[in-house]
Amino acid sequence: MPKRTRRLLVTAAVLFGLTGSVAIAHPDHLDAGPDWTGTLAELFEVFAPDKAHASDFSGPTKPVGISAKTLGAADLTGELAGLDARELRARLWTMEPDGVVPVHSHVDRPAYVYVLEGEVTEYRSDDDKPHVFKAGDLSVEAGGVIHWWKNTGGTTVRLLAIDIRNTQ
Repeated sequence: MPKRTRRLLVTAAVLFGLTGSVAIAHPDHLDAGPDWTGTLAELFEVFAPDKAHASDFSGPTKPVGISAKTLGAADLTGELAGLDARELRARLWTMEPDGVVPVHSHVDRPAYVYVLEGEVTEYRSDDDKPHVFKAGDLSVEAGGVIHWWKNTGGTTVRLLAIDIRNTQ
């Protein structure tokens, strides 16, 4: 893992008081779960891939059996050059068996996702083969990748997700 990536993860762990493993999250603005206040239609829109970066890559378009809880977020404006209107965010994701995080884009939103428990399969626009992630594995989501996830195991999956998102 590059030194800069390690530094970012350590900084996130310190900022959010996390212990143990660190990872990163998925679709913009999603706080599904007990504190989600939007409509179901708004939730689905959050997962829509960026139309300007769409390709012939396809997959599910609606979330199934997932929830996310924001653990913390930090405004990065003024922290480093070029990070105005950016937020470092950590979220805990839960995916029930056969749960789906639908197709979405990481244009302008790099993320790391660390698998805490369970097994999940990722389907990516930049690779023809699906990737299976198990507890202890890290997924890097950057460079405008378009992808989706499915809980392919028989147990609940828990993911620690950390991303840097554009707040504008």
